[in-house]
Amino acid sequence: NLEPEESLELMRKDVQETKARAIKLRAGRGDNLATDMDNAPGRTEKLIRMAREMFGDDMVLMIDGNGSYSVKEAVRIGKILEEYNYEFYEEPIPWDWYEEQKQVERALNIPMAGGEEEFGIHAFRYLIGKEVFQILQLARRHQTRLHLARLHHDTGSCHEVVGVSHEVVVETGVDPVTPRFSGVCSAN
Repeated sequence: NLEPEESLELMRKDVQETKARAIKLRAGRGDNLATDMDNAPGRTEKLIRMAREMFGDDMVLMIDGNGSYSVKEAVRIGKILEEYNYEFYEEPIPWDWYEEQKQVERALNIPMAGGEEEFGIHAFRYLIGKEVFQILQLARRHQTRLHLARLHHDTGSCHEVVGVSHEVVVETGVDPVTPRFSGVCSAN
């Protein structure tokens, strides 16, 4: 429950130490309940603005909503992210609310990311086939290669999806938008 200034100062030190080229922030309360609550009123909005001001336009900034928002609030926060040129917006809606996530995706221009909580092949097919996420973040624990092979095998139609390991983004701060795989095919 740090103030944005304190959080950003810790990030600044980490960036200097690690030479990270990307930073992912946490938005909202992170309760995955769509409560529209923040750790403190206005904290997320302040963090979004202050991070861009502190790190400048050359830093890749992303934000994870951790399922904190309703559709209406997710769109409101997403518009702020677009204003400050964030790279992507990860799961502002609870991770298994697929239709609501798609509503947010339709309302915004910022790429949407998610998928690290998914474990079933049918969920991945839906998320890719309906283009819910433009950046698919797969967790190592869900045997990424097996899922990709099965998705590719079950070809129905193809479109571009950027895929990265969720852990790589979180653990190392590497460029989150460099594709680790792309051109995933799925049944619609």
